[in-house]
Amino acid sequence: MKTLKLTFLFCFLIFNIKAQDTFAKLDNAKKGMYTVIVNEQFIANIDYLDSYRFYIQDYKIIETDDEAYNDKIPSNFREQKTIWVTMKWDFESLYKMDVLDFFQLNNNTKVYVDGYLWEDTTFRLIKKAIVSIEVTELNARQIISIWTINEKDRKSFYPKIPKHIDKAIATEKVEKVYDSKRNYNNNIAAAEKDGKWGYINTEGQWVIPNVYDFVGDFKYEVSEVKKGDHFFLINMFGEAISEKYDSILSSGPYFFYQKENLFGISDSIGNVLEPNRFQSIGGYYKNIVTLKYQGKWAAWNKGQVNYDEELYFTYFDSAPLYSNECNGIIDKDKLRQCNGTSIIKVISEHVKYPAIARENGIEGTVFARFIILKDGTIDELEIIKDIGAGCGKEVKRVIDNHLNQWAKAGEVDGMKVNAVQILPVRFRLQ
Repeated sequence: MKTLKLTFLFCFLIFNIKAQDTFAKLDNAKKGMYTVIVNEQFIANIDYLDSYRFYIQDYKIIETDDEAYNDKIPSNFREQKTIWVTMKWDFESLYKMDVLDFFQLNNNTKVYVDGYLWEDTTFRLIKKAIVSIEVTELNARQIISIWTINEKDRKSFYPKIPKHIDKAIATEKVEKVYDSKRNYNNNIAAAEKDGKWGYINTEGQWVIPNVYDFVGDFKYEVSEVKKGDHFFLINMFGEAISEKYDSILSSGPYFFYQKENLFGISDSIGNVLEPNRFQSIGGYYKNIVTLKYQGKWAAWNKGQVNYDEELYFTYFDSAPLYSNECNGIIDKDKLRQCNGTSIIKVISEHVKYPAIARENGIEGTVFARFIILKDGTIDELEIIKDIGAGCGKEVKRVIDNHLNQWAKAGEVDGMKVNAVQILPVRFRLQ
């Protein structure tokens, strides 16, 4: 057997195909481990349920011979017991064709989940439940094997459901009481009521009270908040985990805190990596922080300051402009609006909804990232968040062909700089 491995998340194993009974499965398919089905069409795992237990409304253990669920659970996934879960939340998932598209394989390629053939194309796989993915060749034909279970647990004997899942389901629900909210990150959203900010879950419940004047978005397990004149970091329990600062910026996996007119650096869980010794922060890009130290702009990486590396900025004195029509506008808000309008016009005129995405009802937002160089050309274009079915490729095509030359580069301290640009493009069916 010839094997070709492609790394996607972790290190993988090599599998063989085996047909046994009426189930199409691999030799080392899981045994004695539940199939987890969320909201009747999403595949997950027990660890995922445990991590997001506060969003579970109900669950039931389905035996392998329960005829009432024969038309609901894909036939090839019914050899093992099923945990049938109802949840109310936001999450990211993959269709089978998204996996095939990622590896650029045709629709006839067989895909296996936890050793069982994934036949039902209407079912989706929750991204955060994926442990590993492997592409192999067998008899000159490629297959994809996806695991949601760690290797040591693949022959478990139906482990007990954690007790705190039951406790979370029994938690009393409360009324939604907020005036506005932002998007969810880690199933928590910043929300505002009567001018004060806190955090809610997907049920609209306050999980961190609205007592702050400003809050961040919990992109990691820590967020920045402001109360009164001071900024500080809190964890997902609402506990303060840092001292008080004059301000806090966030970019990538770092928080940049300001104290006594100088900046320091903390990591994504609040550990201080650098004391406040830097004069200004230019941003973060690909593991490099751009900052000003001893009067000069430099690159910082893991405690080392380098003045010779190429620098990339996400914070500017003057942001890049796509269209010359916006030149000469002095008011910053009007300038930002003009620039945004000119970009939206290009996107709306040239982006075409991929037929396969339209046919399968796929909607969502694609995020592209690229560098606007000092001469206004672009470089390092990549899709950093895709919804599949050709949507990311379409966005990349339009940027490559129609947003590849900008009228004005970004500026910092009166000099042109390389500017990191993130562009969201929303695909929505009418």
